[in-house]
Amino acid sequence: MKVKILLNGTMREAEISSDQLLIDFVRDHGCYSVKRGCETSNCGLCTVFVDDKPVLSCSMLTARVDGCKVDTLEGLQEEAKEFGAFVADQGAEQCGFCNPGMIMNAIAMFRENPEPTREEIKAYLAEIFADVPDMKDSFVQWKHLSNTERKEKDHESSRTTDKKKDAMALVTGKPVFMDDLAPKDCLIVKVLRSPHANAIVKSVKTDVAKRVPGIEDIYTWEDVPHERFTTAGQTYPELSPYDRLILDQHVRYVGDPVAIVAGENEACVDKALKMLKVEYEVLPAVLDFHTAKDNEVLVHPEDNWKALCQVGADNKRNLCACDSTEDGNVEAVLADCDEVVEGTYHVRAAQQAMMETFRTTCFMDAYGRLNILSSTQIVYHVRRIIPMHLEFRNPGSVSANRESEADLVQSSRSWRNYSRHLSHGRREKLRR
Repeated sequence: MKVKILLNGTMREAEISSDQLLIDFVRDHGCYSVKRGCETSNCGLCTVFVDDKPVLSCSMLTARVDGCKVDTLEGLQEEAKEFGAFVADQGAEQCGFCNPGMIMNAIAMFRENPEPTREEIKAYLAEIFADVPDMKDSFVQWKHLSNTERKEKDHESSRTTDKKKDAMALVTGKPVFMDDLAPKDCLIVKVLRSPHANAIVKSVKTDVAKRVPGIEDIYTWEDVPHERFTTAGQTYPELSPYDRLILDQHVRYVGDPVAIVAGENEACVDKALKMLKVEYEVLPAVLDFHTAKDNEVLVHPEDNWKALCQVGADNKRNLCACDSTEDGNVEAVLADCDEVVEGTYHVRAAQQAMMETFRTTCFMDAYGRLNILSSTQIVYHVRRIIPMHLEFRNPGSVSANRESEADLVQSSRSWRNYSRHLSHGRREKLRR
């Protein structure tokens, strides 16, 4: 079907599918400030204005806004500029992924209530700012500063030297995240995951799924290297054991990868995933870490499991590491104390995770080198680990600090030989 939408003041006409979401429409038209966060209508990062009313674009069909006016942060730069600058000056932008959605919600609040009290601000923004108090506090402070105070703050911030270089780009929704930078002609890659906590993959029938138009290739445990590696971002030799494969016949947790599907677009990949037929041999699982040690059920019974460092690792006892150390006579020290307080203390579980969804783009450059764009804090570890995944070289020969140009070129040749779907011109780009 065809739709006509006034997007940020420009009329856009496009052919869309009946099930296309509004978030996909606006991002396809260059509005990268609209972020994919939860995709469950909870986080508010996908907020846009439809006929001046805030809506969650991840939960609205594009067809529903046919003939409507849609505004994203790209079209509201002047309205968002002052508050965005204040957030950046205060260092409250953090990673910046959530800032555009938050500013959109702040603008929506101002339009409803131009002069909110501190309590009204906190109540309105309680949901989206629950996990980012710095942002909420900055907003409250900014709103209740006088014009003179704001100018003084601006003057002070203009003299600071520790402000992040990309602060304003982050808060105004510029395309600086991985999913924003991927080329439009990338293959889309998704993973089929295990529904079982412990099982053997007896077979994966891919013939029907491979016939889906647009599917480039499908990989199972039979198609990948069988040399184990570690995903730990640690200096070589890593303390963590080499216990992983790209795809393993033995799946060990709910969500363990079973198959990899690469196709020309997300729709065909999703369709192919549903057509994969997997036969599992379900095994007893260890679900309580208190009972894992010396359990008859082994998480890693395989013989090619290995640990490079002597840290007490033993896969036959379900031990990743084990150590005991003593320093001094604890009992003697306690006996000499005037008072000894004993108790059992509990703390709440805390999950620390970023809102940015994981995306990676890979392509071969003109020199035959594999280039990977990804969001990570361990760039050099990843550069060492990936060749191990793909068996480019013996892990023991890899330098922890640097790799030669010859090594990288050789690595890329191995990659080309290994990855069939990168062997044709238009297929030389891959996105996950």
